[in-house]
Amino acid sequence: MFKDVSLVQNFHVYQYQHLDDLTFLRSPEEVFADQYDAGDPKEWTAAVSVLFKKSGWEGDGDIMIMWFPPFVGVGVHDTHGHYAWIVKQGNNGTSFIASEVPLTFPRLKEQN
Repeated sequence: MFKDVSLVQNFHVYQYQHLDDLTFLRSPEEVFADQYDAGDPKEWTAAVSVLFKKSGWEGDGDIMIMWFPPFVGVGVHDTHGHYAWIVKQGNNGTSFIASEVPLTFPRLKEQN
């Protein structure tokens, strides 16, 4: 997933109201420390920040990463799972989610 930061501009972006428990999210630095060839987490976070701002994010909140296990059915790999970027905007609770592959969850699709 973290091979080419220039591909972030092609990620799918979603908005969701409301994610209340964010304890399952990890910082980019923490996730990238586990990835042997991921690159610089600050470079990736900056690229994702630009993408979120183009989608209406006002810039507050911490950009984090979440992981979908393979049994959820995100992406084409059945053994790896999939990462997505997420930030929760502080002033109205809107969460922005960026994913390299489309997310087809019915409740997410209803709001987008």
